Amino acid sequence: MNDLGLTISHITISVADLDVSIQWYRDKLGFELIRRFRKDSIDAEFAFMDLLGFSLEMICKKGTSPIPNEQQEPTLSLQLQGIKYFAFRVENVETISAELKRRNVRFVSDVLMGSSNHRYAIFVDINGIMIELFENHEFTG
Repeated sequence: MNDLGLTISHITISVADLDVSIQWYRDKLGFELIRRFRKDSIDAEFAFMDLLGFSLEMICKKGTSPIPNEQQEPTLSLQLQGIKYFAFRVENVETISAELKRRNVRFVSDVLMGSSNHRYAIFVDINGIMIELFENHEFTG
């Protein structure tokens, strides 16, 4: 029940280099840069990117720490609280995985079968953020 009228607006990620991250998401996944700006009050740069209505906000602030290695590995990341990854629904996980590997995207899992009869594979972006390819034509979650 959604009596509050909630819908997803965007996901925000922290990145090491805004230019490199914008290029990676554009070249590897097909995102389009919508807006880029700077907030001097917090000494940070921002970018909003879009992929078919899915909005991604990037924040780049000097002096941030990179993602620890254990958060870049699906099983180890379960030992830490917080968001693990975001997922894209795909028609065929093998086909998309193969194309992304051709584009030199680093996968941290093979194509696997999930407990709800879905197939998935997980890769990382240029900043080590995990992203899942999710295939199941019956599952809506």
